[in-house]
Amino acid sequence: MARRLLNLTGGYLESYHSVSMGNTAAATPYTYGIAASGSSLDTLLETKLVILWGHNPTETIFGHTNYFLQKMKQNGTRFIVVDPRYSDTVSSLADQWIPLLPTTDNALMDAMMYVIISENLHDRAFIARYAIGFDEESIPEGVPANESLVAYLTGAKDGVVKSPEWAEKITHVPAQTIRQLARDYANTKPAALIQGWGPQRHNCGERTARGSTLLATITGNVGIKGGWAAGYGAALTVNSPRVRRCRITRKSQNFGDELGAGRRRRQQSDAGYGG
Repeated sequence: MARRLLNLTGGYLESYHSVSMGNTAAATPYTYGIAASGSSLDTLLETKLVILWGHNPTETIFGHTNYFLQKMKQNGTRFIVVDPRYSDTVSSLADQWIPLLPTTDNALMDAMMYVIISENLHDRAFIARYAIGFDEESIPEGVPANESLVAYLTGAKDGVVKSPEWAEKITHVPAQTIRQLARDYANTKPAALIQGWGPQRHNCGERTARGSTLLATITGNVGIKGGWAAGYGAALTVNSPRVRRCRITRKSQNFGDELGAGRRRRQQSDAGYGG
């Protein structure tokens, strides 16, 4: 009722999704039709390369994720972390750390796609079977010219070629580093580009989410074990490690009693320290 009243007054904006991943949840369906684009984490045990993009699970995420990441590391999976910050994830997992200027993620993704396509590293068979809009030939009828991904990357649409040299000026990541990152991702199968939710929490953050889904699509890393569709990335984990059951040694008291016990213990502790 309150929302209806505010709508009548004008200038009222309804909230969408959540602070955590609003842009990603809005953007991912434009590529896949749905938001939930992740896989069960145990399937990642088969991946050969993981790119953690703005993703810092060592500090910020649940234990089952780190269990699988550590297991992958033990199995020899290579980890690349793209993040402005040298995080605990970088220090504990990364074989390579690529820092970039904050909010420039999409420029780096665009340049990677440019390299992959210009060097013919994209998965032509996957794209032909599952994607539309990759190039002008696959654009649906009625769509204006130069609206394809290739047209955008080559500058046919806006006159700007999304080359590594172009991206270097924006991201401060060396052009050769961008080229090698693109080649590593395209030439390694299966590979998983796992995007965190931090990079999409800014103006136009949905472009970063879409960029990650497009990279996964043109390399054919969608729908395969060890791959990752990127974007929103929500997933269920089927084979999580079993947590041992804890035995309770005494019956729980009511909440009020527990508060009182806590105060008494704190007072005893303070007295022991001369407080």
